[in-house]
Amino acid sequence: MLVWMTEEEYLRLYQNFETRRLLDAVDAVDRLRDDLGDDEDGRPPELRSRLLKLHTLAMAVVNEGARSRAAALFELADDLDMQVSQMLTELESIQDTLDALMALAPEEPGD
Repeated sequence: MLVWMTEEEYLRLYQNFETRRLLDAVDAVDRLRDDLGDDEDGRPPELRSRLLKLHTLAMAVVNEGARSRAAALFELADDLDMQVSQMLTELESIQDTLDALMALAPEEPGD
């Protein structure tokens, strides 16, 4: 475990990393909580419920030939695609912040 930093390593961290980015990452997690957290009454996340609904629609259209439900299938798929894309954007933002911080980590002695 790292227990020291040289002056040069500290200055590199100080000059190249804004701690505000970590608070932005917390904000991103908060935005994901609605999608991934259990409901107050213990119900599973809405995303899970919507994916199960999509599965039901897909079963009806694909396996049962209910083509009249295809519009609902693809509308829900599109909505979920946009929701998951937004979630990925938030997660990538968090990953970018962590990568930026880790790129500034001092090397262990002997590395």
